[in-house]
Amino acid sequence: MEESMCYLRSAPVNVVENSCLTFHFAILSSYSMSVVRVATFNSNSYHTVGQWELQPFNYYISAFVIYVNISSGQYDGILIEVQSYSMINYNEPKAVDNIQLFPGECTTGGM
Repeated sequence: MEESMCYLRSAPVNVVENSCLTFHFAILSSYSMSVVRVATFNSNSYHTVGQWELQPFNYYISAFVIYVNISSGQYDGILIEVQSYSMINYNEPKAVDNIQLFPGECTTGGM
């Protein structure tokens, strides 16, 4: 089984009120399962605020909108991490874009 990991890490951020983080995630594959995690961190301490196991829908691009609540606070950063597991040696392209932080909590967390 092949495994790959990628991540995006923000600059320090001050979340002044409970907020909703949203972003788009896409993968080009039919051979792998992806795990997407969102965490806040201070120093070397990470706190996972959301995790999803995503299975591609077809043999082409599968796209998801992911949203998760971020509590108010001063963070060294927010981390978006993607880990993929594949049954064959296949390095599938992944994309994260349209990252936004809205004031107020998400109505529900998920995708």
